[in-house]
Amino acid sequence: MDGTNIIVIHNNVYSYGLAVEWNSLQLYWTNAMTRSISVTDLQGNNRRVFNCSNTHYPSGIVLDPHEGVMFWTDWGSRKVMKSTLEGTQCVALVASKLSLPEGITLDRRNKLVFWADSGNGAIESVDYSGNYRRVVCRPRRNLLLWGVAFISPYLFFTLSRGNCYKVDPSNGSVLRSFGINPRGNFGLVAFDSSLQSSAVTCPLPTNAVLVGCKTSAAGILYDIYTECSLSCKQGIEVTGSIVRRCNKDGKWSGAEHFCAGMTTANTRALASEFLSSERSSMMASSDEAKHVPKYSALVVRFIAIPLISVEADTTFHMWRKILGKVEVGEKELVRAQVIYDWHVIPQTFFVNCESGNIALFCLLMATAFSGKDHILALEFGSKTSYVVVSNLTHVSAVDFHYNLGYIFWIDNGERNIKRSNMDGTNINVIHNKTGVGLGLAVEWNSLQLYWTDSTNGTISVSDFQGNNKKALWSSKTEKPDGIVLDPYEGLMFWTDWGNQPKIERSTLLGTQRVAIVTTRVVIPYGITLDRQSKLIFWVDGGMDVIESADYNGSNRKLLFQRSGISFSGVTFTSSYLFINGWLQNWVCKVDAYNGTVVDNVTTSSIFSEGIVAFDSSQQLPAVKCPTLSLPSNGVLLGCNTKKTDMPYDTTCRFSCKEGSEATGLIVKRCAENDTWIGPDLVCPALRCPLPTNGIPLECNFTSTTELLYDVECRNSCMEEPGVIGSTVRRCNANENEMERTSSAKD
Repeated sequence: MDGTNIIVIHNNVYSYGLAVEWNSLQLYWTNAMTRSISVTDLQGNNRRVFNCSNTHYPSGIVLDPHEGVMFWTDWGSRKVMKSTLEGTQCVALVASKLSLPEGITLDRRNKLVFWADSGNGAIESVDYSGNYRRVVCRPRRNLLLWGVAFISPYLFFTLSRGNCYKVDPSNGSVLRSFGINPRGNFGLVAFDSSLQSSAVTCPLPTNAVLVGCKTSAAGILYDIYTECSLSCKQGIEVTGSIVRRCNKDGKWSGAEHFCAGMTTANTRALASEFLSSERSSMMASSDEAKHVPKYSALVVRFIAIPLISVEADTTFHMWRKILGKVEVGEKELVRAQVIYDWHVIPQTFFVNCESGNIALFCLLMATAFSGKDHILALEFGSKTSYVVVSNLTHVSAVDFHYNLGYIFWIDNGERNIKRSNMDGTNINVIHNKTGVGLGLAVEWNSLQLYWTDSTNGTISVSDFQGNNKKALWSSKTEKPDGIVLDPYEGLMFWTDWGNQPKIERSTLLGTQRVAIVTTRVVIPYGITLDRQSKLIFWVDGGMDVIESADYNGSNRKLLFQRSGISFSGVTFTSSYLFINGWLQNWVCKVDAYNGTVVDNVTTSSIFSEGIVAFDSSQQLPAVKCPTLSLPSNGVLLGCNTKKTDMPYDTTCRFSCKEGSEATGLIVKRCAENDTWIGPDLVCPALRCPLPTNGIPLECNFTSTTELLYDVECRNSCMEEPGVIGSTVRRCNANENEMERTSSAKD
């Protein structure tokens, strides 16, 4: 607290908002560059990233741990947002009549949200539900409001250039002003222990095992994970409610959870990673399992299972073992209650993927080893699918060009690469006599096709017609597999399970090649990118893991691990990973930042291999806007990119120097047509009127009626005696008036 022992806990952050969660010791911050909110512990470890769909350029952020919610301003979408502290239930709290919302604060006792809008020059408030909106105060126009803080019963706010003000929020009256830093004031927080009171906790039930919620030393923090699923420890039978809410009085909702001992000694629990709390479920015993449709997916929410002589196995294999034993008439295996969902995919259902007008995006999957290989379009959310291209032999990889309406795939049975229209018509062979290819990637801007060849150890590139083919490099000791591109950065990444397994990176020309991940890698297969956050994700079929790292291979993170699954393909879109397994008939949806398995679906008797998200947002044009020139008297506050070529969707913020007044936009955005949106900022110098009958002496002035900002003059009166007020005055920025108001007496 005395400013010593300064430690960097995060780098490469473009942030205007920061908030501490004092109970769970977590640090939250906004990141306008990645359009996200991040959270770590106070040492900078265990980072998670929340990407709400309505978040564009988040700015200020504030938390209420007692209610388990956070609020933030977003000057990109011009909204005030709200979500849980886990980034779920993300909603726009205020979505109208906002210009540039910046600072934000809370009155936690009265459940009020206050924010400062530097665009319309007002401080406003609503309650936690977004109701009862009112303008608290509106300082003078053209003043850039920034920071705001509440400590009962007062509100404090700062100007980006100027003072700090104390306000009565009940009537909006300004009670006091403080001179802080005339060159710039930004963040503001009230330092008061009453603002960080401890949260209520609920005690743990006797013998209970928690599934899907977080514990602390004292129990469960009701205000972070309000709803918890409860099971019992090994050998314990369940009675009472198994989903309960920790209330503000420190007591659990629902019936008392009681765990009593059982006589069966060998009890196991299926992993809670396969949690599916969003869909309707039914409760049944194992006797009902024999009536399950043959090709359905069992999604376990929580389950305690006494097993009879079952060897250690994976979650997926345990499902088959349990259902198989019941179906062939062996003794009852399951004595505890099971909650599950069944999902059947009707393969004749038509999903209009090729038009791009679907409500739920599609996954394009290359199928193999199923006896009816094809390219399948799967609408994951509705669990429906249809065949796009049929009568193939062994499809291992697939990709697409969204705007041109092309699908590309590798057919290892015929040893070629093909292209068709999105509806499966007009199939063309564009490359023959290829080796075993396992990775394929489309560069949608330059219309180039990249692919790997593990037989010859090559990565090659050609145009979409198969012309101008070039092997970027070749090595018989290497086995390149998955490949993915970032045209905005001019980079490609690929996995290699050869003599020295690794993750590699190079330019799109194959130059500046470097191995970025070389340790704890066995058989890396699929690879994908979060291009906005500059993250790579890969699956390792040898280690049965899903991992991530940044573009340099740093900040490596293990997202998920389950022995025996043999992950194969992976694709990213909208904060989620979609993953399939080698010789498996399922696809899992995984949170890309914390590794939680959100959902899964089976593909009947079809085994998918290559997988890619058919999503137009993954193929945005590589737009570049010209460098912005500063206006006279203007300053650049910053842009949400470190690049000098200003790519598409770059946003830059401007301000005017002290002594000038802003007209025009102070935020400009690079649009799809290579131009900046909005009129240029103009910063004319402020001017002060001359005193009545006054004559300025010993100063520079441009007319007989006004003075320039910051000019100090010695004044006299016109021919009449009797001077009232100061004879030495200075033109300042306070309503364009002269310091020390006075006039010459007639």
